[in-house]
Formats: sequence, C-alpha cells, structure tokens
Amino acid sequence: MNPTNQSPNQAFNAQTQSLNQAPNQSLNQAQPLSKPKSRCVVCNKKISISDVGCRCNKLVCMQHRHPETHQCTFDYKSEAHKHLVNNNPKIVAAKFEKI
Repeated sequence: MNPTNQSPNQAFNAQTQSLNQAPNQSLNQAQPLSKPKSRCVVCNKKISISDVGCRCNKLVCMQHRHPETHQCTFDYKSEAHKHLVNNNPKIVAAKFEKI
C-alpha cells in the first residue's frame, strides 16, 4: 500500500498543502510592481497617453507642452545648430590655376 502508512486522503491533503504553501512563499518574497504616477510638473494634472514628455525629461500636460510654459532647460538653439552643421557640410570649389 502506501509506504508512509497514511490513508489516501491524508496523502492527498499533505500534497495540496505543500502546493498551496509554495506559491505563497514566492509571493511574499516578490515585491509588488507599482507604476510611477504620471503627473504634470507644472499643474500636477494626471497625464494621459496622448501627452508627451519634453526634451528636458519633464512630464508635462498638453497645456504646458511648450518650452516657455514650463521653464524648459533644454537648449534648442544649440541643438539646431549642431543638426545644421552635421547635415550641411561645406562645399569647397576646386581652385583654378593662375595663368
């Protein structure tokens, strides 16, 4: 029969208890994942999916999306200058020999 001298019901109960305890132990060890609250830096309004972040890494709502409205620290002028320098190389004409 049963090598542990237990009835079939006792053996089944022991197995189910061990199965029930294993997931509980793993759940206690794992910390719950929580999303950071998405709120506008200026007005503290909840940000929806359509609202975007700024280049200065601040989350702002549609009302404060312009750099002037949220005191943006990103330097747009120097970034545009770098873009123009990289994408528009100097063109140097070939020199003519003097006669």
